[in-house]
Amino acid sequence: PESGKEFMRNFDLKKDAEAWLDQQTSDLVTGEWVDPQSSELTLRQFYLSWSQHQVWEHGTRLAMDLAVKSAPFADIPLRSVTASRSIQPWIKQMDTNGLAPGTVATRFANVRTVLRAACEERRIKRDPTIGVKLPPKRRKDAAMAIPTPTQVSAILECSHPRWRSFFAVAAFVGARLGEVAGLKVENVHFLAREIHLRRQVQRLSGGELEIRLPKCQSERV
Repeated sequence: PESGKEFMRNFDLKKDAEAWLDQQTSDLVTGEWVDPQSSELTLRQFYLSWSQHQVWEHGTRLAMDLAVKSAPFADIPLRSVTASRSIQPWIKQMDTNGLAPGTVATRFANVRTVLRAACEERRIKRDPTIGVKLPPKRRKDAAMAIPTPTQVSAILECSHPRWRSFFAVAAFVGARLGEVAGLKVENVHFLAREIHLRRQVQRLSGGELEIRLPKCQSERV
């Protein structure tokens, strides 16, 4: 390989040795060759090293940590992770345990991101998530209950005056809960009839609160 390092294996039969050499040569030519020692890394070991260099928001990092931690194959060598024996059973296990299809899809997507990064860094030959089937998601119109104008009006009428504006903004502006909680008076431009979303409030582990930019820097009017 490009590193100049030699790799050797011993075989009892010449035909086995030639088959191995042909495969290694083919992988080198096609760019699929993987250092055998690199593929001995586990998913968790690779993730701990790779994740240190990612520019993520706090919530994204927590979600990625949780996804890798929940994978039952996190501590086996990367080369041994397969769709049929590793990832598909994990998907079925999460579905059987009652996790919502959206949650299953998110955890799978996060682990797939790590495995694809391992492919790009030549830790494994191919992405083992290809062909994995996810539980079907419910239709949005079936999964979401949109309150009627009458219901919204009833909520506003019976709410405490201190919270009435909060509920009204949540109902009519379409902002995320954390963004509504992060609003300040100076973010409301009364004469222009505009609300400027510039920050959000997020709850951290332990119950602490953090104020930061909206998700994916989605500051907007």
